[in-house]
Amino acid sequence: MRNLLNFLLKYNYWFLFILLEVASFVLLALLAVFAVYIVLVLKSHRLKGFNVTKRNAQKLYDMYALCASLCKIPALMFISEMMMITHNNMLMADEGWFTLQLVLDLLIIAILICLFRHLMQKMTEPEVHEESTAVRMTAVVKEEPAVPSEAPETNDTTERS
Repeated sequence: MRNLLNFLLKYNYWFLFILLEVASFVLLALLAVFAVYIVLVLKSHRLKGFNVTKRNAQKLYDMYALCASLCKIPALMFISEMMMITHNNMLMADEGWFTLQLVLDLLIIAILICLFRHLMQKMTEPEVHEESTAVRMTAVVKEEPAVPSEAPETNDTTERS
């Protein structure tokens, strides 16, 4: 037991270095997920690439809000999984830093963003009218001068009461 304590005292800076590296890796991963959250939810997007009209503006905003809300779920799952891995590794568990769950959470976020962007593009496409089925009509109004017409007089001598 005395040898272990001497070893720990002699190489304590290495343990401190490893601890700080692990903590910085976890904080960096959390910062990356939080940055994605900030960009998706809190940043005001102008949606310049979309044809926004009065008719589709509310639907477009609702679709964007739904996408941002759905992206929060895998982001929170990523953060909680990363915290669990860090906790287990601090307790000297034999567990790797990357799991399939982390990769799947990031993949789900990417798929959601691509899907909703595609849906929003489809929603804002301008309506295309085919020339072959369109019929152009021009109305021409011809005005004639008003001719006073004389109404024939009737010789009705009976009075009506």
